[in-house]
Amino acid sequence: MAVIDFRIDKRFSYANGYEFGKVGAYEQIDGTLTFGVIPSLDANKSIVDLDLAPTDRDGKVIFTSDFSIIKPVDPNRGSQGLIVELPNRGRRRVVDTMNRSGAEASGSPDPGDGFLFERGLTVASIGWQWDVYQNDVLMGLNPPSADLSGESNPGQTVVEIRPNEMATTWLLADRVHKPLKAKNISDPNAILYIKDFEDGEETAIPRENWKFAKETPDGVIPSDEHIYLNGGFEPGKCYQIVYETTDAPIGGSGLIALRDVTSFLRYESEELLPDLGNFNHAIGYGVSQTGRMLRHFLYLGLNVDESGRKVFDGLLPHVAGGRVGAFNHRFAQPSNQSYPSFGHQFPFHDEELKDPFTEKSDGLLKKLADGHTRPKVMYTNSSAEYWRGDGSLVHTDPSGLNDIEHATEFVRVYHFAGTQHGAGTLPQSNEPGAEGAFPLFAPNVI
Repeated sequence: MAVIDFRIDKRFSYANGYEFGKVGAYEQIDGTLTFGVIPSLDANKSIVDLDLAPTDRDGKVIFTSDFSIIKPVDPNRGSQGLIVELPNRGRRRVVDTMNRSGAEASGSPDPGDGFLFERGLTVASIGWQWDVYQNDVLMGLNPPSADLSGESNPGQTVVEIRPNEMATTWLLADRVHKPLKAKNISDPNAILYIKDFEDGEETAIPRENWKFAKETPDGVIPSDEHIYLNGGFEPGKCYQIVYETTDAPIGGSGLIALRDVTSFLRYESEELLPDLGNFNHAIGYGVSQTGRMLRHFLYLGLNVDESGRKVFDGLLPHVAGGRVGAFNHRFAQPSNQSYPSFGHQFPFHDEELKDPFTEKSDGLLKKLADGHTRPKVMYTNSSAEYWRGDGSLVHTDPSGLNDIEHATEFVRVYHFAGTQHGAGTLPQSNEPGAEGAFPLFAPNVI
């Protein structure tokens, strides 16, 4: 069993004991899951650097994750259906989205119109992202780390910087996540590049013009978590800092957490969570970043657990476009959306196709060729994924010139035409959206 422990931190009546139709009341259980996985098993070999992690006396790599589940108080009144969501950058979204609450992310999602719960569904959320700062709202993962001491050249990492306003100091992280610390703040081989736009020509900024440091009220002080640039980072420019780091968290352990928590809930929960009930089907849900992670999950063939059992019956990757993500390589930063980057790599389509540039043949579902292990997949995208350039690759060949059919018994593709990447809300507001996004009135209240 890959889930070896479950510590319950909180257990309480959900939505103040509200009765959801014939299903009745729900309860929420929050806690911490402990995983123990064997790197040498075929089911785990696709996870980068897992074989470099320390193991216990049983040969297992140990790591923990935040976990939350909202379930019927009486499981016999439920539908035996399970939804497992990947929180987007730590934020639980599936209940707010499906139940149309319009509420901000929280530690106990607003029940909204009760859509999921009136249908007897159980909803589980699993922390999977190693660089999220965990709190009552944000769920994260405490990953294993790779021991790179035996490698003569463990490699470098890259952090992209795209300021919207002038700043002298930047965290060595994607967004405001946990940083990848600099191994040597005086490293002469670290390089800071600048370019005018994504595909622009890179220019190295002289080393004497920047340092691993941060500006404080008391002046500029050394810091292995920050970079300081004389004159500041200019809004609209693209910067990349390339350096050696002390950290090697195994980002792919988040993919294992998704697989193994679902397998645990379906097949092995009786000992650690005896009153959960049984499930006859499980559906995985991810939106944007986590929709891309579900596509990556498929590509690695992870819909089979360590015992060879099918994990998900269905997946719903929403607004993921044709990409995967920065989820399974050394020094992975799971929120990263740099272009080009790991998320933009072939393949894009489920079926096996040939890449016209490399002549390589591959497909997202190639490793799940056995019909028994393939889940049914429903891809839903907005017009934004087409506008940015990768949405059509879900249903065309890499040239973009030919439509490619899917295995109709497994896959459906839907396009919410004329809509944006993030849904609008009612009543409409004249406040800008995420990261200052406009137009003022988001036209896609769907």
